[in-house]
Formats: sequence, structure tokens, C-alpha cells
Amino acid sequence: MITWLAIAWVGTVLVFYYAGNWPYYLEKVSVFGIGLIRLDAWSMGGLAVAATILAGLGLRAAPFSVWSAALVREARQLAHDRVGLTLWLALGVVGLSSLLQGLAPPNDYDGLMYHLPLALHDVELGRIEPYWALAEFVFFPQLLGNLYRLFMALGLADATQMIHGLFGLVAAAFTAALTRRLGGTKEEGLLAALMLLILRVVIWEMGTAEVDIATAAFTIAALLSCLTWLQSGSWRSAILTGLMLGAGSCVKFNGLVVALTMDPLALAPAWRRLGMLVQGITIAAAALVFSPHALWAWSNSGNPVFPLFNRFFNPDQIQLIEGAGQLYGYQRTVANSFPACGGSSSIPRSPSTARSSGPPICWPLRPWRSCRVFNAGNGGRFWCFSGPST
Repeated sequence: MITWLAIAWVGTVLVFYYAGNWPYYLEKVSVFGIGLIRLDAWSMGGLAVAATILAGLGLRAAPFSVWSAALVREARQLAHDRVGLTLWLALGVVGLSSLLQGLAPPNDYDGLMYHLPLALHDVELGRIEPYWALAEFVFFPQLLGNLYRLFMALGLADATQMIHGLFGLVAAAFTAALTRRLGGTKEEGLLAALMLLILRVVIWEMGTAEVDIATAAFTIAALLSCLTWLQSGSWRSAILTGLMLGAGSCVKFNGLVVALTMDPLALAPAWRRLGMLVQGITIAAAALVFSPHALWAWSNSGNPVFPLFNRFFNPDQIQLIEGAGQLYGYQRTVANSFPACGGSSSIPRSPSTARSSGPPICWPLRPWRSCRVFNAGNGGRFWCFSGPST
């Protein structure tokens, strides 16, 4: 029961933050800032109360009347819409079953090797401190890791895997919203969300304490807010886009790649119409969110993105991930980057993290390739490449 209450609390806070447009990344800064001094039930309990109060302030801006009217309308339509009802039932079954996997004991490599042990180490120590024995992992972005620390300190360690699973449901909701924003029908939005949830890697990771599903959720949220920004020109959407890009970067370094590539690829045609000032607001918001982690890593290692690019920042020190290419059986060169897009979708890398196009029901889509350009408004364009991998 305590686990379910914890899950409900996290889900409620996330919903309130999104609804009220509050910078929910404050959780990361707060756990990090407070945890450097004291990481226990009292400090994290106080933080949880403060976060809930902030979420309550965001709740005041939530359009409950619009939401309730939409839910009533959708329920009435489902009585005469077999396709929609089937899609909703499939989403519920797949989403709930994937989420419930988190109640099982951890069994994934990354979760057992560093995601959970590093959080547990700090909780047992009573403060956040670099554990140099796992230096190649301890300086990875810790947005999800700090959520795990928060719940471990409160005695709710059993909820950590399901916290990550909740981000899978958030990612599915944003996928449906993005599809609708791009002009898709309601059924197409539900189908897009379902196709995300039935991917093998998504089903598996929703029951783990990893970080990739959360990274995907923030990436899709950034695309959605960016598209809203392009269509409306609102500086509020520009700030939200920056917050999503920064938050994704605080979950995993892959988010930095999204932040560095999405802006020029999606927005370059719209620079003159939207203005450089608004562009700068987005960049500043993203940098503000990522800066606490960068400053902490810099102060401890001399490298804001340690252990990446450590040969540049600390050429005389040990290079912890220099052998990554040999470890995974390939060299990262320009030549083998081209077939990697297709291979990552069809060639299993391991029994647990196979990048496949989902269950057999999706296999007919494997040979399908297309490129479609969506008009995002204000001169912006989205280039969407469809293939065997989402």
C-alpha cells in the first residue's frame, strides 16, 4: 500500500507540474543541494512536503473544467466507437502490465551495477558524495537518481522501479499529443502511443530503475512544446522547450545530443520570424537546468561532462571510457554510422536491451521507409523519418 501511495504521489506531482508549467526540475536541484549536507528521512521528507506545496500552486492553473468535459465526451463516444474502445483497452492492458513489472526485484544490469547502488550508497552515508570506485558512472546526470535517493531515504525503495515506469506512461501520453499536434486523428494518436508502449525495450525498461524511458519522455515533451512554440510564437512555450531539453540532459547525457541538434534542425527556417531573443530564452532555460550538474562535475573532476571528453579537459588523467568501442564490439566511425540506424532496429544486442521494432505484430512495418515534412508554422519544419525503429 505504501508503494502505491508513493507512486500516486509522484504521478500527482508530475501532473501538477506539467499542468501548472512549474519548473519541476527543482526536485533535482533540491535533492542535490540538500543531499550534499544531509540525506535522510527528515531532510527528504521536508523536501517532499515543499514539492507538494509547489505542485499545489501549479494545480490552481490546471484547466479541470476542460479536462472533465473532454473525458465525459470521450466516454460517451466510446460507447459507439469500437476502434477507439479497443485502442484504449490495449493501452490500459499494456501500460498497466508493464508498470506492474516494477514490483519485482531488480534484475537489470545497469540498475544493479550503479543506478540503485549509487543512490543507496549516498543514503547509507547520509549525504551525497562521489563514490570514486564507480567514477565512470557516478558523474552521469542524476535527475532520476535523485528521485531514487528521495524515495530510498523515505524508506520507499520498492517504489523506485515503478517511478521510472511512470515515465513510460507519460511518454505515451506525449506521443499521442504530438501526433494530434501534427494533424493526426484521435485514433492515430492512440495507435502511436500504443506502438511506443509495445516496443520490446520500452516494456522491459518500464520495470527497471534505469533512465532511458524518462529520457524519451522529456525528448517527446520537448518536441511537443517546440511545435507549440513554432505554431504560436509564445515565449512561454519557448521557455518550456528549454526546460524540457535541459531536464532530458539531466536524466542522461543523450539529452545533450537532443538539445544540441533539435534547435538547428527544427527551427533554423524560423529564426528570422521568431527572433534571436526567443531562441536565446530557450537556450538559457536549458542551460539553467543543466548547470547544477555541470558545476558539480566541474568542481569534483575539472570536467563539466565527466567522464565524456576527459581527454580534452584533463589530458593527463585516466580516460575511463576510452575502450567503449572495443567493449561493445565495434568502432564508432563515420562509415559504420549509416547502417547503424537500421541495424539498431533489427539486430538484437542482448536478450534484455534488444533494439527491435517490437512484437511480431509490428514486423510488417520493418521494410517501410518514408520521410515526411510537417509544416510547424512560422516557417518551421519537422522532418520525420519513419522506419522499423521509433
